[in-house]
Amino acid sequence: MKALKYKILIYEGTMDFIHHAGNIIEEIFIPDENIVFNTQAVFKSGKHRGDGEIRIEIEIDDKFVNILKKYLKYKDKIEEERKKYFISIK
Repeated sequence: MKALKYKILIYEGTMDFIHHAGNIIEEIFIPDENIVFNTQAVFKSGKHRGDGEIRIEIEIDDKFVNILKKYLKYKDKIEEERKKYFISIK
């Protein structure tokens, strides 16, 4: 499956942002599935976050894409169930 690979600047928190102490990481966006993943996270997104950055088109194994889809499905189910046990989570 076709995907876009690019680099983005991320910040661990406000202090990193204020002091320009971010990290550049690589990220991959799978447009047909609206899935984004990097070394730290997997999430759904309607677009890539690499605006203005150099992007290269790569091929992702379909089996891995299916694993990512299952992961996100279970992640959503876990969040739904987790909310039942904590009043403060909306």
